[in-house]
Amino acid sequence: MQQLLGLWNALDTRRRLIVGVATLGMFAAVLGLARIAAAPSMSLLYAGVDKDDERVIAAIDWLKSHFNLQENPNMGQEGLYYYLHTMAKALDAYDEDTLLLDDGTEVNWPKVLAERFVSLHKHPGFWVNENSRWMESNPYLVSAYSLLSLQYIYPKL
Repeated sequence: MQQLLGLWNALDTRRRLIVGVATLGMFAAVLGLARIAAAPSMSLLYAGVDKDDERVIAAIDWLKSHFNLQENPNMGQEGLYYYLHTMAKALDAYDEDTLLLDDGTEVNWPKVLAERFVSLHKHPGFWVNENSRWMESNPYLVSAYSLLSLQYIYPKL
């Protein structure tokens, strides 16, 4: 601990500010990842649950009022592909080809989600998010999310 205090005291004000901002940034990133990982509609869907499971019901209820293929609700483009992947997994567990939204719109989710993935596809064969948060600028990671999503979508087309 003394060594850390000695290092801190040796820093000038500018460097202390940089360390403080970097620390806050890392803390915010960890909180953001924890938010995604802890959401019952996301993390627990990997348990192989069916449409009667309370987690699937909660995820579908949330989607009925927040269905958005253009962005991750309340996050913009951050985590877009993980959000779309989770959406596909939840809707697959829901085991219905249409989703009736709260506003009365009936959505053929396999069709519109497949079209969205086609529109997001980049040449030469990858998907990539321009927003680098949560490593979604990595084409290998994002392409994996996309292909896993299409695995849920394809049988319903």
